[in-house]
Amino acid sequence: MIKIWIITMALVSFLHAGWFDDLFGFNSTPPFKVDINMSKAGNIAEKEFKIKKEQYYTMSFTFYTKDKVEYLKMLDFLAGTRHVGIKKRSAIPIPIKITILKTDKKKKYIILKSQYITNNISSWNGKKISRNISNVYLKKGIYKMKVESLEDFPELKNINMSLIVKKIRTKK
Repeated sequence: MIKIWIITMALVSFLHAGWFDDLFGFNSTPPFKVDINMSKAGNIAEKEFKIKKEQYYTMSFTFYTKDKVEYLKMLDFLAGTRHVGIKKRSAIPIPIKITILKTDKKKKYIILKSQYITNNISSWNGKKISRNISNVYLKKGIYKMKVESLEDFPELKNINMSLIVKKIRTKK
């Protein structure tokens, strides 16, 4: 009888701590990434995730490169040409569509359904290049994100690319 009571209390503790959510499917909480191939229009990537803290989150693209040659090629493609003596070329805009649905018991609510055009790089470090997309305010709950490429970009065919969702840093 004591063993049953101990096992029951352990299960209740696991449920209360949210460990079963982490073990059985909803272990994606920000920060997380959604890998997507942007070389063809219509490519779709989806991700289910859980928000544990109501706040603003930021979405950005990160492009991962294999070596310095590929990095410089992507930097030129994503940031534009800015070399002395070379005609200046603007960064290539990349349009995407992002849909975020919130699942609440048996209903699904559209939280976000927007098209974005990313134009400028926000960070770079010699191996990866990032572009900010947008910020979104999310309440506690379970969500599903769908990311869709809207234009062909053969230049991105062999580039590992992800949409990153993470908490916005705030000053304390």
